[in-house]
Amino acid sequence: MKKHILVIDDDPVLLAMVSDYLDEAGFAVSTANCGIYSNNIIYGNNPPSLIVLDVIMPLMSGVKKPSC
Repeated sequence: MKKHILVIDDDPVLLAMVSDYLDEAGFAVSTANCGIYSNNIIYGNNPPSLIVLDVIMPLMSGVKKPSC
């Protein structure tokens, strides 16, 4: 069974480029253009083994703010 990788990026060119590269390398690839919309993939029936994401995106960034 192929390992599942989720790619999250708001740049459609970069999203397509990374997902095509991983697909050609033999991985099962899912994509999302926003962190919020990726939740159904992350918590779905086939959760990813790895998530590759852009750190700075609208609505939800990849950086957790410190709580101190």
